Amino acid sequence: MCGPGNYGMHCEHKCLCEEKHTLSCHPMKGECTCQPGWAGLFCNETCPHGFYGHGCVEPCLCVNGGMCDSATGRCQCPPGFMGVHCESPCKSGTYGKNCSLECSCENFIDCSPVDGACFCKEGWRGSDCSVPCAEGTWGPGCNATCRCTNGAKCDPADGSCKCPAGWQGALCDQPCGMGTFGPGCLKRCDCVHGSGCQATNGECHCLPGWMGPHCSEPCPEGLWGPHCNHTCSMHCPNSDTCLRKTGECVCRPGYWGATCQNNSSEQAGSVMVPLPPGERESWGAIGGIVVLVLLVVLLLALLLLYRRRQKDKQNNTPTVSFSTSRTVNSEYAVPGVKHNISSTKTV
Repeated sequence: MCGPGNYGMHCEHKCLCEEKHTLSCHPMKGECTCQPGWAGLFCNETCPHGFYGHGCVEPCLCVNGGMCDSATGRCQCPPGFMGVHCESPCKSGTYGKNCSLECSCENFIDCSPVDGACFCKEGWRGSDCSVPCAEGTWGPGCNATCRCTNGAKCDPADGSCKCPAGWQGALCDQPCGMGTFGPGCLKRCDCVHGSGCQATNGECHCLPGWMGPHCSEPCPEGLWGPHCNHTCSMHCPNSDTCLRKTGECVCRPGYWGATCQNNSSEQAGSVMVPLPPGERESWGAIGGIVVLVLLVVLLLALLLLYRRRQKDKQNNTPTVSFSTSRTVNSEYAVPGVKHNISSTKTV
């Protein structure tokens, strides 16, 4: 038998096989028997892609771009995958070849299983997700633009608007309604005698005649109007008192008029004391009724007087009667009348 590397009848031929990839050379023909993973006439070619083993006839079972060893068929997974057949992606937080590396990110959702690139959470940016979104931006990588109005700030994570005091609505473009105030108009005004409150800080708008933080205190004597900042004496020269809502003067005894300008002591008659508005209206109505009654009585009196005078006239009229006892005949000559006209007068 020929020794290694020779073949032929008298072993006179040299085997041409690639020794390190060859199992044996046929002693008579010189044909090469290749090791697993190698092929070709001289065992100098690797198995074609997708095959391995003796004669390169076994199909590879690797997936996701994995390469199998041409001799054993063992899968060599690309970065980002693992498993016998490279069927599993890297677990969250790991990446690289055989998923052996850990992500080095802050505020991240995950990193690329291939190269470890960081996928930032909403509201963060930067290569390691350590930079917060700039004002006016939001979302993953801070790529979205805020649409809030009236100085509102948006949440860097979801873009929702955080309204400042006095505003409400999805975009903070609606003012607070009556009786509400504060950020997002979520607070209720606490005013007793008020017409609403300041939308930003809840300060009460008091009705005329009231004051205090909650509009629960009436104006002190001598003051009136909104916030009680008007004095009665300014337009009531003869009085220090007026109605706290309207400023209408309440005159001292002896004075009357819109501004208490009239002094009743200078007028003939009794002193006039001003009445409250409601009482004055009642007395005015009563006075009107009295005047109407007096007019009716006067008319009736005139009618009775007229009838009496008519009756007196009838009583003073002379009475005429006719009698047959004594007669006075008289003739009247009437031109153009032939007969005599006689009249008889009773004496």
